[in-house]
Amino acid sequence: GEQAISLLRSGSLAEGFVYVPAGPFLSGGRGVGAAAPVELWADAFALATLPVSTREYLDFLNDLHQHRPDEAWERVRAPAESAGIEFGASWTGKAKMVLQATVIPIVLALVAAFPPGTHAWSASIIHTLIWITVIATVVSGLPYAAAIPKLMRQKERS
Repeated sequence: GEQAISLLRSGSLAEGFVYVPAGPFLSGGRGVGAAAPVELWADAFALATLPVSTREYLDFLNDLHQHRPDEAWERVRAPAESAGIEFGASWTGKAKMVLQATVIPIVLALVAAFPPGTHAWSASIIHTLIWITVIATVVSGLPYAAAIPKLMRQKERS
């Protein structure tokens, strides 16, 4: 059947970008032993007409980290692992997740049962638990931050 295609008004994209409308595309089917092509759908997107520099990508990651830190880390982890750099969850990352999964319900239970505004001891415990969790979160990110320069050097060589 027919599919409507939405287009943008002229001048609505930043300079250096082109608009790619939503629509079907064929994925796969090239090379020896490749699977048969499959028709997939892609939503509309803007595409840069020039390659992105390492500096621009790092600026993008830093901005993304301000709003969606998990997505920012995934955008670092996937290229690192595809370049052969070990970037899976470290023991600090796993410990952080266990700590967060333990602390969050405790804090919520304390807030519900012993509101910090009326129970000073509850406020003290909540603040302590939150600060421990924040520190653990920062420490768990250090191995990833340390791996980024190696990834950037490999990326610049390729």
